[in-house]
Amino acid sequence: MNASYTENKKYFFMLYKKKYIFNLIFSFTLVPLSFGWTGNGTEESPWILPNSYGNNAKYHLNIDGYYKASYANTLSTGTGEYTMLSGVSFWNRGENYEGKSATVFDNDASKFTVKGRLDTSSSSDDFTMYIDAGVLLAFIGSHSSNAGIKTEANTVIDGISHFFDYAVVTVARRNLTLNGTFSFWSDSTENGMIVESNGNFINNGTITFQRGSYLNILGTLENNGSIIFTRDTSTYVRGNFKSQNDLSLYNLYLSSNGVIDHYGGGELRINQTSEIYGKLNVTGNLVLQGNTYIYSNPVVFEASMPDSALILQDSNLDLRQSGNNSFKNSQDNNVRLVSIEDSSNKIILGNNTQTFSELLINNSTLTIELSDPLAKFIVSGEVNGINDYRIVIVNFSEDSIFFGNIGDNFDLGCISALDSYGNDLGKLHSVNGWLTLIPEPSIYAFAMGFLTFGFAILKRRFI
Repeated sequence: MNASYTENKKYFFMLYKKKYIFNLIFSFTLVPLSFGWTGNGTEESPWILPNSYGNNAKYHLNIDGYYKASYANTLSTGTGEYTMLSGVSFWNRGENYEGKSATVFDNDASKFTVKGRLDTSSSSDDFTMYIDAGVLLAFIGSHSSNAGIKTEANTVIDGISHFFDYAVVTVARRNLTLNGTFSFWSDSTENGMIVESNGNFINNGTITFQRGSYLNILGTLENNGSIIFTRDTSTYVRGNFKSQNDLSLYNLYLSSNGVIDHYGGGELRINQTSEIYGKLNVTGNLVLQGNTYIYSNPVVFEASMPDSALILQDSNLDLRQSGNNSFKNSQDNNVRLVSIEDSSNKIILGNNTQTFSELLINNSTLTIELSDPLAKFIVSGEVNGINDYRIVIVNFSEDSIFFGNIGDNFDLGCISALDSYGNDLGKLHSVNGWLTLIPEPSIYAFAMGFLTFGFAILKRRFI
């Protein structure tokens, strides 16, 4: 207790000389300690938060300006109730003090509320800062504040943290490792997580992005745990995103410099409206739902997973700006295409050729729109249909659709060939794999009549 008193007295005189307000209230009895701090400062000369230790202590921090944590451990306590209200920013510089790593919120608190920002920084790559969020650490932002967490030192976070409204997590430099839980809740697009170009984020825990929140990756994110996105979230990948297990993304933007490596099997789902310019590598099934635009780079499936497939579920897949064969495996072979049951799907081709190893259409509708005269849709292997299925070909032309092997349970009568105005061109049959129109009976009659007339003319001429 005397050591704590001496240390706090030292900080009192230091802060007094700087003319900052400092108010420390504590008790020397056997009951749990109670601390209260009030301070303010400027961005150039922040108020410094002292070290504090205690068991079952209650801390009340009211900060009007800028402030920093002191060097060693900060708020290293037992259980208690905590409220932190800050005007602009909460900083922990994360300096290595006497060989120790700084620790913030090392407790089993029932709730922390932070209306400011926690910053970590260090000039040493060997330094690690630990944040134990206890049961709940809530960051609440606003239009005028930069609430949340910004890490520049190597940082490890445990416990449960919620980020509301405009609160943001920024991995600016070095490594941030999450062993706990992050949850982002917002109806605005200002709430989410940014991994900057020099940042590396390792998720061993659970992250949930609720409606209106986002994930923006310019550096590297490695997901060994679970990341859950709900509808109307957004994911921007301009760096490297490595993830295993099942993953479902909404409103994905994969830039030309971005890479997504989905490894370890499992299913990758891409929902709502997505644009894919960069490299997308998958080991399991890829499920597309909503509007998906693929440009330039092909989607590559791992060859060691031969049963993997491109699965369409109420999907509008636009391949007009892509090259040939937008989906292939790592050995440059074609992949399976599945139109999943109870769905309506569409593939739009431009001046390119799209080839699949097999086609399965299960109780669904698949529309193939040939928007360019040179567009070709090829299934090199078997085509099968299950239950009630239909294929619609828009802008059909000869030598544009190839089915290598028509399965016993597939009926060519379930294919509708339309012109650009939606008029039915007639029935199709296969000639050496290429689908062609069956001439109408009237055409046969006309041909027979023409031949008969020609034969009659010739007969009269030579008799």
